[in-house]
Amino acid sequence: MATDIPMPSYSDNMEEADLVGWLVAPGDFIHEGDPIAEIETDKATGELESPVSGTLVEICVAEGTTGVKVGAVVARIDAAEAEAPFPPEAVETSASQPASAAEPIDSGSPLEEPADSPPTPPVAETPSPPPASPSATTALARRVAEQSGIDLSGLRGTGARGRVTKADVEAAASGAMAPAAPAFAVLDVECDVSKALDVCRQASERDDPIDLVAFAVRAAVLALNDVPDLAARPEREENGFGVRVHAASGAPKTLQEAERKSLGVLAQELRDDSEETTEAPDIEIFDFGGLGIHRVQAPVSAGGTAALGIGAPCSSDPDGELDRAYFTLSVDTTRVELATAARWFSEFRRRIEDPLEMLL
Repeated sequence: MATDIPMPSYSDNMEEADLVGWLVAPGDFIHEGDPIAEIETDKATGELESPVSGTLVEICVAEGTTGVKVGAVVARIDAAEAEAPFPPEAVETSASQPASAAEPIDSGSPLEEPADSPPTPPVAETPSPPPASPSATTALARRVAEQSGIDLSGLRGTGARGRVTKADVEAAASGAMAPAAPAFAVLDVECDVSKALDVCRQASERDDPIDLVAFAVRAAVLALNDVPDLAARPEREENGFGVRVHAASGAPKTLQEAERKSLGVLAQELRDDSEETTEAPDIEIFDFGGLGIHRVQAPVSAGGTAALGIGAPCSSDPDGELDRAYFTLSVDTTRVELATAARWFSEFRRRIEDPLEMLL
């Protein structure tokens, strides 16, 4: 049975408070006393602690809601899982055997058990919290970081699922917490780029060249629209996503508002000489395929979250036309969950293999 978690009262005359941010998400296992939300009144800011252990099954008040009345139910926690002494399968097994079926135990040494004695059901361990989500930051932590001038990129969160909390930011401001060291993971996928290469050939015949990297840029930003948590700035501003493209020759180029530009415009910007902006990109792309390199594992820059390497097109048939290319995604897993990267890569692959929608 779920336990209602009410908005607490921090003083005798407190009537309402703002729910600034959640530190947990539905499905998280919470221990009694764990902070689960950040609460703010006109006089103070505090954390709502869980009165029970169990699994968060429902959030009843959205993050950022103001004027929540004291006593109003803000969340529900199912404490049943924490109270169960045995795993469900162990309880089922013992319940399905009638007591009369048990064999009598011979008297003998009190330290000996009969050979046919059923095993004692194992005691269930307390469930562990689910994997962290390092990219999450609570609203209050972001505000404190802005006021303190703290860079949140790479900051290690101690909240549930790795969320960066107000306390983490304050610790970083005092020098008590060091940024987390990057931890990289690499995903690699072989894509059918035959349709994209056909478009490139047709465009070249019209003297309006488009190459594979332009397709990759557009596929990357459209995938960021669907999976924004991969971006360095998931909560992007009005200027949209930025992509920095590195090539074998020439300075890197950063394309701003890339998801709002057509394939032809992106291709033209990649050819143009332009001054490099200092603004941090949401994703970086490394195009070294022109050197004949088929797999490019690109580095993730400091403050970045992901980098995509484009390999040289190759052929699935030794005597056939070029129709395949390897794309390699490097991810800083202290900032982005690997599952998030995999979802983004799936969206990227879908678009690069069927590029017609990217021509619109």
